[in-house]
Amino acid sequence: SYGINGLITFQKYSNERKIKISANEMVPLTKDLANIDVSKQVANLKNSEARIFIMNVHSGYAKPILEVAKEMGLIGGEYAWVVTDATINDVDNLLNSTNGIFDDYIQGMVGFMSSICCNGKKEEFLKRWAEDTDGVTGDVPWAMDSWGGSSSTEPRLQSRASLTYDSVWVIAKALHKLMYDDHLQVNQPDVDFWSTPVRHYNEGKMILDYMLDIKDYEGLTGMIEFDNNGGPVKKTYDLVNFRVRNLVKVGEWKPNIGLKMNDSEKILWNGQTLKPPSSAIKSLKGRTLRLGITHEPPFIQIDFNCTAKDKTNKACYSGLCIELVEKLAHQIEFEYEFIESEDKKFGSPLKDGKGWNGLIKMLLDGKIDIGAVNFAMNKAREQAIDFSMPFINTGLVMTTKIKESKSDPFFWTKPFDVDLWYAILAFAVLMVLLIWLYDHMSPFGYYGRRMHAALRCACKSCESFRCNKEQRISDDDNSCLFETRLCDPSENKEELMNVGNSLWMVAACLFSIGPVEGVPRNMSGRLILAMWWFMILIVTAMYTANLAAFLTVTRMENGINSISDLINQDKVKWGTVNGTNAEILLQFAKSPELETVYSKMQRVGTIEEGFQRAREDNYIFFYGGAIVTFEANTKPCNLQIIGEQLFSFGYAFGFPPHSPYIETFNAALLNLSEQNELDALWKKWSKGDCAAKGKTSKSSSLNLANIYGLCYTFFVVIAVSGIILLGEIVYESIMDVKRFKTTFLNAVKYRLIYIWKRPEYQNCKYKAMQDNKRNSQQVFSDEELWTMLYLKKMLKRFL
Repeated sequence: SYGINGLITFQKYSNERKIKISANEMVPLTKDLANIDVSKQVANLKNSEARIFIMNVHSGYAKPILEVAKEMGLIGGEYAWVVTDATINDVDNLLNSTNGIFDDYIQGMVGFMSSICCNGKKEEFLKRWAEDTDGVTGDVPWAMDSWGGSSSTEPRLQSRASLTYDSVWVIAKALHKLMYDDHLQVNQPDVDFWSTPVRHYNEGKMILDYMLDIKDYEGLTGMIEFDNNGGPVKKTYDLVNFRVRNLVKVGEWKPNIGLKMNDSEKILWNGQTLKPPSSAIKSLKGRTLRLGITHEPPFIQIDFNCTAKDKTNKACYSGLCIELVEKLAHQIEFEYEFIESEDKKFGSPLKDGKGWNGLIKMLLDGKIDIGAVNFAMNKAREQAIDFSMPFINTGLVMTTKIKESKSDPFFWTKPFDVDLWYAILAFAVLMVLLIWLYDHMSPFGYYGRRMHAALRCACKSCESFRCNKEQRISDDDNSCLFETRLCDPSENKEELMNVGNSLWMVAACLFSIGPVEGVPRNMSGRLILAMWWFMILIVTAMYTANLAAFLTVTRMENGINSISDLINQDKVKWGTVNGTNAEILLQFAKSPELETVYSKMQRVGTIEEGFQRAREDNYIFFYGGAIVTFEANTKPCNLQIIGEQLFSFGYAFGFPPHSPYIETFNAALLNLSEQNELDALWKKWSKGDCAAKGKTSKSSSLNLANIYGLCYTFFVVIAVSGIILLGEIVYESIMDVKRFKTTFLNAVKYRLIYIWKRPEYQNCKYKAMQDNKRNSQQVFSDEELWTMLYLKKMLKRFL
């Protein structure tokens, strides 16, 4: 046994490895082991919810402790008992005196003992022992034993006797070297531990240094050597397992190597099972847990009017976490009560760095068993409390109001800037001039091909024309043959690439309208036209793509899409709730940009105030993405998430350090996750009033306001074309006045009449026949004469 020193060392190493010691019970010393009462100590072990027990007592105390533990249900497949060599050294005391086997509550224990197997020194010692005692061992159970059902008559050296033998030799060798080799004086010890102050042995430190300086001494327990702290360097310990009748070696521990388990022998735990006990509590039946909560929709929603009447009424509480607690309570069978946060906070470090507030303080003070809220996990909090596995993964985001987009009546001009529109117009005008010029200059154009034919033709007419001889068609005709041919009505005037026709063709190509009558017949004109078609193809594709992008991409008016945009402007303010996870993340961020964000934040007192400022002011609110998503789906539906997620973290329940419930809750949460229950809960509680609208912004859908500009332009074009039409009618009416010697009003009148009421061919033909039968001397009025001539002209035009 290592006594109190061993316990202190174990506590030290446990703290370094973050192993929680849930309970530490001292057994009272007594000589009357038959009547010892350890029920209080074992009850404290049970209340600690521990699953692994280390027992460092003499075997005489071990048996009554294990008997009480069995009565209280601490023996079985869910528990592991580990004993030290203090118990194993006198293991005979644990055997049943009736049948010589270990009772069922002892079977399955494991323990460490000094390895004394296969040591040459031990064999030499046993031989000398037999010689000195003539084979008689006597009544010395502390030194020799014959337990384990062995049929051998040879004596066996107990572990405690071996350690005692080696200890005496180590002290003897140290004193021999000190007094006889180094000739140092050693005074007789005069120690009184009960005096005040305690009288120490002055030479004790010197003797200890000589003991630690011993090297390569072979004892009954193996090679003996110590490190600077007094620990064994070459010591070997056996890990043994209590079976029905004996101890079985299942592993070995050596310094610098550690524990190595046997491949052939496995630990057989209590209940004859190879499955190791779990530290997780499978059921919490009969326990009532205190659950800390605070208001934060949609995870926790508290009806304060209801809680004002009765805080114990569970109907006053709703939300995702409340429903999750109900599912967990049904699965692992526990009762619960809700306790609200004293300061309405989750928990953050105090300004002086000494302690926490909120639910974390209540966990550390033992006022609640579990923080059953959406605790955001971060490094600072993990140093104070433990977390369950996350039930929702999210991150830190920025949110602000959605600004109503202003309808732009001339949105269709936005894909191109003004300079590009001017360039397209300039190219169109240039194309008109080039096509007209090429058609007139080329020998294969409308004019050029007639000139070419007249110069090459061998007929008399062309020959006369080339000799500048005019051929008269009538006495009144002063035109030459070429001009007469040029004005022949049978010729297709639409092939003439004058300015008008060229402009129409270029415009038709620009707007992809066709087919268009009349194209250049000369190769040069066609080449330049083909280039124009290719240019229009590219421009149209660019316009279509850019217009689609303009209509579908949402662009913030304030232009903030990242942290860099945020800190490089001064119109929009930002902040988060004081003392929340968002503030902690920004506070300990290593990025220079985020440090600037933290230093210039305008903090708010509550989450409601933060969302209100984000909706009403030029304010960007930093908070958890899950909460922001829920709030954005809540009326008035005017919040949006901007930029990318800054940090990733999970929402989990909080537990005090080394809580016995954490593994039980983790197993239950994992089970719910595998059944898709956690995702279903989030879908249920995150759906708000605006969820059906989706993420498509208003600016990506067309409405009547978006085509106001096109309507304005369309009506302007209609008005201009109407003015042109009126001008054409006025022009032709003036020509009619000259042709038919009538008044302007009459000419306009009949023009308008015969636009809608056109003469039919048969009626005009019948009327013409009747006119021939009339007396040629019959006199008509000017109006009748004008009507007849106009009908004749119109009939010829239509037929």
